Amino acid sequence: MPDAINIEALQQYCEEFQRELITIPTTSMDDIFNHFNVLPGIKDRYVLSTLQLEKLLKPYGKDWSKKANVGAIKPRTLQVQIGEVNLEENPLEYRKSWLAMLMKKGVDASDHPFEKEFFEQILATVGHELNMDVLFNGIYNSAGTDAVDVNNGFFKIITDELAIGAQSAIDNAGDATEGFDLTRGNVIATGAITSADALTKLKDMYRQIDDAFRSRPVKMYMSYNVYDKYCDDYKAETGANPYNTKYEQTYLEGSAGMCEIVPLAGMGTSQRVIISPEWNMCVGIDGESDQEKIEVMKTNPKTLAIFLALAFGVQFATLDAVWINDQA
Repeated sequence: MPDAINIEALQQYCEEFQRELITIPTTSMDDIFNHFNVLPGIKDRYVLSTLQLEKLLKPYGKDWSKKANVGAIKPRTLQVQIGEVNLEENPLEYRKSWLAMLMKKGVDASDHPFEKEFFEQILATVGHELNMDVLFNGIYNSAGTDAVDVNNGFFKIITDELAIGAQSAIDNAGDATEGFDLTRGNVIATGAITSADALTKLKDMYRQIDDAFRSRPVKMYMSYNVYDKYCDDYKAETGANPYNTKYEQTYLEGSAGMCEIVPLAGMGTSQRVIISPEWNMCVGIDGESDQEKIEVMKTNPKTLAIFLALAFGVQFATLDAVWINDQA
């Protein structure tokens, strides 16, 4: 490694591997790829059309007699927004940490070129911000300056849908089947969840979802704050830890292995609990078009500017397959 960083080499690496580098912020987030439905190739808006069907089967008869009004398409729109990174850095500041890594036993220097490690460290940080600040907590503000302003997260979508449900109940305006609503059954009252009652309340919440989803795999998304309370209460009640040691996965007691508990750091200290199939929790990215880019520009002999633009957004595919509690 020379005393001075070869900025041209960084530029060439960036140009050659631009597509791969742009995907790092999302592919580095295990929480998203393991527990959400990631939809690539979304440039702006994507309509999530869910076909809702009522009962179809009937006894056989010789006459053709179709059932009327048994199906309806309920569209929901996933909107991605472009987030950007404007960064000016002196790559030499990363040189010591890179050299230290190469000195570790068993590390092949050819597998860790400086250019790769430099960009991946920056882009993994962007991925962390998408996970912690945007996925659940984002509130879109085009004039904002922080990650939380990039797009609406699931908490904001829930807040807006609660308002729609409440308004429908008040004035019967619009489609009363849309929006989260206690009377509709997809808002389940739990009250504050504590270490003394978390097991009972989460089991009761699961038992109130639609029967059709009791026999299908669903996930129960919660903060580590709620998860800790569940673990404490579970151990107090049963004297054992709430996990399957064979598969190292966690499932809600009494769900016959159909309800996986998913604690997420991005949910902060929230008491909100969300039950839904994975396919319904949609995360939209682009990863294919020229609106996403990463560029490196020399600003002076010592520093370089890095510009990154990428698309990100979330949405429920349908409200008919999601249940929340009454806590925020």
